[in-house]
Formats: sequence, structure tokens, C-alpha cells
Amino acid sequence: MNDQIVTFKQRLKAFLYHLGFSAVLLVISLFLILYIWYPGALKYATGVLTVYCMLLLIDVILGPFLTALVYKKNKVKLMFDMTIILIIQISALLFGLYTLEKGRPTWLVFVVDDFELVAKSDLDSQTVVPEKFNLGFFDRPVWVAAVYSDDPVIRQKQKEDEIFNGISLTTRPEAYQSIAVKKEAIISKAKPLEELKKYNALTNEGLKELSSYSGWLPLKAPEKDMVVLVNKEGIPTKIVNLRPWE
Repeated sequence: MNDQIVTFKQRLKAFLYHLGFSAVLLVISLFLILYIWYPGALKYATGVLTVYCMLLLIDVILGPFLTALVYKKNKVKLMFDMTIILIIQISALLFGLYTLEKGRPTWLVFVVDDFELVAKSDLDSQTVVPEKFNLGFFDRPVWVAAVYSDDPVIRQKQKEDEIFNGISLTTRPEAYQSIAVKKEAIISKAKPLEELKKYNALTNEGLKELSSYSGWLPLKAPEKDMVVLVNKEGIPTKIVNLRPWE
């Protein structure tokens, strides 16, 4: 009986140590995913929370649980078992982070009359991104404008690709320019805040909280379409978890 109690205490201690290690990994992952790669409402727009919960299950629960299961002091193959567990845990975590990084919303692209969320994975593998818009591992999503070429031949090809081949201008980084070049277009296309009440259970008080913004435009996203709030200078300022249409 005493041996069982001692073994239980040893396994509990090993579990807690591994849980602490997992918590550190989780905090780092949390910072990358929810602050850098998918900030603000983008975590809802992309549905990343489902994937993150799977990472949480593997990292925080499965790893320490396996440690508690196999741990026994003075066990001959203990170091081997622990090494395998850590390799599985860290490999699963790194694969999950790699997948999330590739699918993260890299560019928030304005074209014509709305914004579209574009991820690295939306681009052809051969696509060359201009250095100005080629984001690094720790860079947050950026606002850009997709602009049709001034060359009439190229512009015609871009429009034909959109119509016949389904290649959106938003997925052509060579067409990206600073969001500032479309300030006037954004101002002219922005919808009044009052219209948000048509598609959302938004009270007058809630609408008042948005009064510092001059208007809004839709953001097309893979999971949920969102609303982009713009200021009076025509610069997109914030993404909010509201519906732009029914």
C-alpha cells in the first residue's frame, strides 16, 4: 500500500512538472496565434479557435497524462519513454503551429468596394510577393489595396482571369499598393454605421460606442464575414465581430 502511495505521489509530481512545461509552450503558442497571427476578431473570422483547442488538448492534457501513465522512478527505460513523449508532443505542437502560420490572414486587401482576407496559403506556390508586403514570422496582418494595372493589356488580363479563371486580384501580390492610395475610394464606398443595425442585434448604445468611426465596409473571410471600421481619413482601423449582411 505504501509503495502504491509513493508511486502515485511520484507520478503526480512528474505530471505537474510536465504540466508546467506544457503551460510555457501554451503561453508562447497563445501569444503567436491570438496576438500576432490572428489578432482581434480575426480568430473568429478564420475559425482558428477550433484548431487551437485541438493544440490545447494535445499540448496541455495528452503530454502530461502520458507522463503520469509511464512514470516510475528507477524504471530502466524511463528516459527513453519520456523522450518519446516529448518528441511526440513537441512535434505535434510544431506541426500545428506550422499549419496555422501558413493559413494565417497575412493581407487584408481592399478592392473595389470591400475587403478580403488573404492568407499565404491562398497564393500559388510560385507567386513572388514584393519585399514591401512580404511579412515575416512575427509580423501581424497588414492592410493593402489591390489595384488594377495601368497597362491596358495587363489590366484586361487581370479582369479576364477574375471572370474566367477565378483568380481574384486580391491574390495577386504584384497588384498590392499601400492602403493610402485608396483612401478616397474607401471614403466613398463606406457605409453608414446605422446600417449595421439591419444585420446585427445592435442597440443604440452599442452603435454609440462606434461613433468615433465614420463608416464601415465588409470583410470577406473563410469562416465568418466581418465588419471593417474606417476613420474619417479613409483608413481601416478595426475589425469587429459584426455581420455585414444577412
